Amino acid sequence: EIKQSSETEMYGSETETISSHRGDNYNEVNGQQQREIAPPTFLSPFRFLRRIIPHIFRKDSAYIELERLVKKIQPSAIEFTRKELRNATNGFGEELGKGGFGTVYFGTLWDGRKVAVKVIARTGKEQWGKQLAALTRKQHPNIVKLVGYCCKGDLMLVYEYMAGGNLSDSILGTENSQIIDWPARMKIICQIISGLVYLHEGADGCVVHRDIKPNNILLDEDFNAKISDFGISYILMNDTQYSHEETWTESGVPPAYAQDETQVMTHNTPYAQEQTWRVSGMPPPQFSQDETLEYTCVAGTVGYIDPDYLFHGRLTRKADIYSFGMLLLNIVSAKKSIQFTGDTDDGMFRLQDRAWRLHTEDRLNELIDQRLVNNNGLNSSNESNLSEILRTIRIALWCIQTKSKVRPSASEVLRMLSSEEEIPTPPAPIESHLDYSHDDWSTASAS
Repeated sequence: EIKQSSETEMYGSETETISSHRGDNYNEVNGQQQREIAPPTFLSPFRFLRRIIPHIFRKDSAYIELERLVKKIQPSAIEFTRKELRNATNGFGEELGKGGFGTVYFGTLWDGRKVAVKVIARTGKEQWGKQLAALTRKQHPNIVKLVGYCCKGDLMLVYEYMAGGNLSDSILGTENSQIIDWPARMKIICQIISGLVYLHEGADGCVVHRDIKPNNILLDEDFNAKISDFGISYILMNDTQYSHEETWTESGVPPAYAQDETQVMTHNTPYAQEQTWRVSGMPPPQFSQDETLEYTCVAGTVGYIDPDYLFHGRLTRKADIYSFGMLLLNIVSAKKSIQFTGDTDDGMFRLQDRAWRLHTEDRLNELIDQRLVNNNGLNSSNESNLSEILRTIRIALWCIQTKSKVRPSASEVLRMLSSEEEIPTPPAPIESHLDYSHDDWSTASAS
């Protein structure tokens, strides 16, 4: 599912989604799309109950299993009742944000702690489970802390309260919004990438967030940043190496979908959980020892989603790096990633296009947020800030490279941001994401 970006989100509230899932009755035969129409079926009440009851209990057992796992991994997470959270939020009276998967309310617990309570919508049960699973696996100073949950009756998640709101309101808000100086912005940037390093390279597996954007970065009063909203996150299990055999047709699809001769390929690859190979004639996946790759239904926000992932369904941790690169451009320029205007042929302003054009014309200074420029411009008195801003833009251009293999890893980005080493000139992006060369992608290097 691809989410339409909105600047009114808070505490990970999601927006309207465009689903890329296909229905159960969808078939594709020889490139033709066919939809099966099932004949009407009439069930007696007894047969209906016999069919539906196992599904009800299976769902309940899944929640019980998840609850057991949470208590094992993070015993400090509190299981709340709906009544307790209703009292804490004063009857769910102070709304902080609202989205497609739920509404977030401000609350105060019995011990005085301020919290944000997210009431999950009926359509967001899967997202509730994903966030609960991800947040109990990953605990870091720059990842929003899960205080507790409610799984009886309404599904709810209880987070620590971040008084500074989200980065979108602070950076991309109105002209009257608070001005954040460059040192504070740089601190936010370094804290976000520190959180991503932990998500991607932690000892207990790699979590790909898939929705890094200003709305999902929360701030406290001192502009400390934390990553939030793991509703569409994906866990890549890369800690187990094993050999296995995959049978592919000559055209590169599983034999169940084609009749030509097959070939057996053996990979010594990181363990990829629940792989779903797309029926599109693509070559078998190329793995390296340090890269886990999975094929999934595409999810993310327009303007931040990795084009490599969008067009080919290949999910790696580099998808988050692309989103982070776009986030860097947001922070430096105070511009949204996509805006609808009348200045271009299609009526859209794309921040990355402007960044690349100014980079090519050696005019990157024009990309910088004018609120960071004093009355005399970025002169010698703050020359170090200017140099750091320009370095950050070049790092962003490496992060938003079209080919995922060319992008640096999270730890490499952190090293570049933390050092004064010279940043190589990033190569210009390819003209079309559809002109994709798998060989180029597998051999590309940022060095």
